[in-house]
Amino acid sequence: MVTRQRREGIFAGVMVLTRKSTVALAILLIGIVLEESGFVKGSGVQPENALHAIIGLMIFATTALLAVAFYTTYRFKLTRETHKLLLKEIARRKLGGDYRDCDEETRVVIKQLTGYEYDEVWGGVATQKAVGDVHLSTAK
Repeated sequence: MVTRQRREGIFAGVMVLTRKSTVALAILLIGIVLEESGFVKGSGVQPENALHAIIGLMIFATTALLAVAFYTTYRFKLTRETHKLLLKEIARRKLGGDYRDCDEETRVVIKQLTGYEYDEVWGGVATQKAVGDVHLSTAK
């Protein structure tokens, strides 16, 4: 909606990069915590501090990360309904629909999803910022 271009590949690439980076960081941090707690590699019996560290990582770290994920997901307003509304508006605009014919509900949803006012997307100011020079005479 903002760029008038399909960006699924870029989105997927960023998601994969983020996932791989966070997994690598998590492994590094877990290793550091276990090393500092006295974890003995290959030992059948671990010191009490190492056991506490493992329990803390499994319970508290996991709970904290899940809370952050749930909060982030809750704030993101893309639902089946808003996605359907967005696709409908994109199709309408691709068929030459005028921006002034957009209903208020769609304007609100696009603002929630993009962070831009409806009049700023699809060839407006936000599109110019995102993709550079766009000929607004062709944007309806």
